[in-house]
Amino acid sequence: MTKFEAMSHMLIKKISNQVSEVQHLEIFSVERPLSIHLFAYLEYIQDELDCCDTVFALAYLYIEKLLKNFPRFVINASNLFRLTFTALIIALKFTEDNKFPYEDLAKLGHINAKELSVLEEVLLSSLNYELWDEEIVKKSQDLLNVWNNFNICSDTEYEEESEDVGSESTNFTESFDDLSNLSELSAFFTDI
Repeated sequence: MTKFEAMSHMLIKKISNQVSEVQHLEIFSVERPLSIHLFAYLEYIQDELDCCDTVFALAYLYIEKLLKNFPRFVINASNLFRLTFTALIIALKFTEDNKFPYEDLAKLGHINAKELSVLEEVLLSSLNYELWDEEIVKKSQDLLNVWNNFNICSDTEYEEESEDVGSESTNFTESFDDLSNLSELSAFFTDI
């Protein structure tokens, strides 16, 4: 299993079919989500940006922190991609020299530069502009270690099993034997 499959699985496990109750974060929602599986989207972003694994770990942790700061915010099919993309761009800018024009970064997320700027501002302010502290350093190291120790899993194994939506597991250092499970909402994220 790749780090992209792991990250996408961890995020998909957080998906709920409920509507978020946090008004200012509704900016991440769209009417029609992308018709691609999240891990394929993450691989696409990696192919285009050629960024380090830390970017993906930090993006995941930023989303975790957002959920902690706003417990009534719900990740759902309509906000998953824009939220993930915005977290990735913030993590990219924080960790690496940005070698891409802003307009090109926005195009990767299927949005325009002005939209990306607004999404970044909302996410940054929701995180209280706290992108790096001792807790994030520790968690990012733990997360990278876990991702680097995953067993390889075939695509057929990944697609065969299913699990309930909304099961929450925020302790990513626990066993990941069940990472081949997919969410019931996986249909939103698979190629059609």
